[in-house]
Order: sequence, then structure tokens, then C-alpha cells
Amino acid sequence: FTVDADVDAKVITIDDSNNSLAGLRDAINDADMGAQASIINDGSGNRLVLTAPSGVSNQLEITIEEGGTAAENIDATGLSQFAFGEGAANQQLIQNQEGVDAELIVNGFTVTRSSNSIDDVIEGFSFNLAKAAPFEIMTITIFDDKAAAEESVRGFVDAYNTLRDEIQVLTDFDDEIGEY
Repeated sequence: FTVDADVDAKVITIDDSNNSLAGLRDAINDADMGAQASIINDGSGNRLVLTAPSGVSNQLEITIEEGGTAAENIDATGLSQFAFGEGAANQQLIQNQEGVDAELIVNGFTVTRSSNSIDDVIEGFSFNLAKAAPFEIMTITIFDDKAAAEESVRGFVDAYNTLRDEIQVLTDFDDEIGEY
């Protein structure tokens, strides 16, 4: 884990109004910090599950300040049971998947992004990476859609002709009544 200096730490206060597992989940979700919390019953009990956005820079570290000494904030009692990261005493919290960046090779160039939504590699082209596929080669062919271009041109010509006909009706001189 490396702290991203560009992201401010978020503080969540746990008190008598939210000092339950559901209260902690709701406090995390209400903090609008990018991470989402949910409670899952795995058959042996309820578990708090945190999900963060993808990417190395979005990994989570949870620190607790219950007061007292620094050692008391990581001793696996009270709220420090939820501490996660370097020095945390609680081994019950498990990182199921570490944050990794998407990495792909485009025309021989290695590209990494913190998101699976890629829209800035090839101008005008965006795609979503749906699964990890190391060493799997995918060929993406980009071609002109001639049928769509033809349809657009035909639509423009039809609209122009309609406009021209309407202008002609409105601007033609009527010899019988002597008016336009």
C-alpha cells in the first residue's frame, strides 16, 4: 500500500447512533468517498465488505483513532477491529483482491489506466475491459461505416431539397395575382 498524496483521507465518525455493523456500512456509504460497503452473510456470520474503484491508487487503508495510545488504535479491540493496513493487529480483515491497474498493449505501446473504462488511448474510440485476459491477443478493427455515411448524406440532400422547395414556394412570383 502506498498513500496517494493527491487524495485526502476521509474521516467517518462512529458514535452511539451508528456503532453497529449496519451503522458502519451506512456511514461508509454516506461519506461518498468512492468506496462502497455492504454486509454479506457467508453462513458463519455477517461480514463487512468494502469495494473500492479499480486501480492501484485506489487501494484502501483503514486507520482508527479511538483515543489513547497509537498501540491502542491497532490492538484489535473496539473499533480497531476494523483497522486494515500496515501495523494493524486484526488478522480477520482479508484483502480478497488488491487494486491493480488495467494494462494493455495498443499497437506495441504499453498503456496502463486505473479504470477499466478506456477512452483516451485512440481518439474517438472508447471501450470497457470486462475481464482480465493476460497474454490474450485481441484484434480490434476500426473501419469507416460507409452505409451510415451514405444514409447521412441522403438525409441531408432530402432535407435540403425540401427546404429549397419551400423557399421556392414562398419566393416565386405569381403572375396571375402579381405577388410573390
